[in-house]
Amino acid sequence: MDNDNRYGILQAHKELLSMMKILHDFLEREKITYCLAYGSLLGAVRHQGFIPWDDDMDIMVDRENYEKILKKYQSCPDLKFRKILWTLRVEKAGDEKSPMIDIFVWDSVPKSSFVRNFKLLLIKMLQGMLKERLSLSGNSAIYKFCSAGTFVFGRIFSTSIKQKMYEAVSRLGKKSGLICSYNSDFRDIHTVLPESLMKDFVKKKFEDAEFFVPRDYDRFLTAFYGDYMVLPEERKRVPVHGNGE
Repeated sequence: MDNDNRYGILQAHKELLSMMKILHDFLEREKITYCLAYGSLLGAVRHQGFIPWDDDMDIMVDRENYEKILKKYQSCPDLKFRKILWTLRVEKAGDEKSPMIDIFVWDSVPKSSFVRNFKLLLIKMLQGMLKERLSLSGNSAIYKFCSAGTFVFGRIFSTSIKQKMYEAVSRLGKKSGLICSYNSDFRDIHTVLPESLMKDFVKKKFEDAEFFVPRDYDRFLTAFYGDYMVLPEERKRVPVHGNGE
């Protein structure tokens, strides 16, 4: 990473930490339970703060607390909450170039294997329908055909309607004791974890602050990163689509 990029990352970290402190205070004030997720959780555990090459932050909530955020976010005027595709994103109010904090929702995985697979299929279709650009490079012919089909079909509906459909499908199915973050990246919507993971949080040092993490963070990080204490290859230590890991 050259000096200009390193300086940009450090500036992003400074802004993100300030935003996260504001978000944490808002969530605590409104009695909304959250914890760090993905690269931010990995950073808290492995680096006691930011992954050095990461340029965003991620938190996660269950469905009940997500609904509270949607009802209460206007009482946090220093931050801007807006839906980007299928993910709720937090930015600094009034800043066009603000770094971002993404909020991921963990919903119930249906008991029925048929409903479970049907739900996953619908989520994949809706992600294809919501995408703003079609990219077909480096994929199989079947994947390209499905991607093109869902993308074209998605042009029929407005973004707001597709987002409402996505929320409805995410809630689909009776509780099974298992959860999945259906508003995550395409590669992550297959990862299923026990519901208990989102019930027991502790505070952990993150730079000069403390934010909530799952008590069983090892289970989460192992599921997504494997041997997460091992640093990736040097060539991979770069920000990728707002996620440095």
